[in-house]
Amino acid sequence: MKNEMWLLLLISVIGVLWDRFTRWRGWSVDFLIPVASLAVLSSIPVIARIQHLEQQEYLFYLVQACAFGLLLPLVLLLTGVVRLPYASILCVGASFLVLAGLFLFQKRATTQELQKKFRM
Repeated sequence: MKNEMWLLLLISVIGVLWDRFTRWRGWSVDFLIPVASLAVLSSIPVIARIQHLEQQEYLFYLVQACAFGLLLPLVLLLTGVVRLPYASILCVGASFLVLAGLFLFQKRATTQELQKKFRM
């Protein structure tokens, strides 16, 4: 799970740099970042189920993926960097729904995991 989060960050940075140095067309912020975020967001539960992981082993990474998919595309949308907003809106909406679902249906486990990771 940690590797998947690092890959998401690495792919996003490399994609933006590639787009920047090959005459900026905006494909990285319009498509790459939201689609990569959605891919990670949807693959974490699948990997957790296939590998029979405990909730504590994947919950924090799912929250991280939700935060990345919620904040980065939303900031890019609000600043006007994104020209085609559909993928970003879908990513923000899906991330918000997953995060809300975690706090509605798994509140105790989610808050315990966040407290453990942030030493609150």
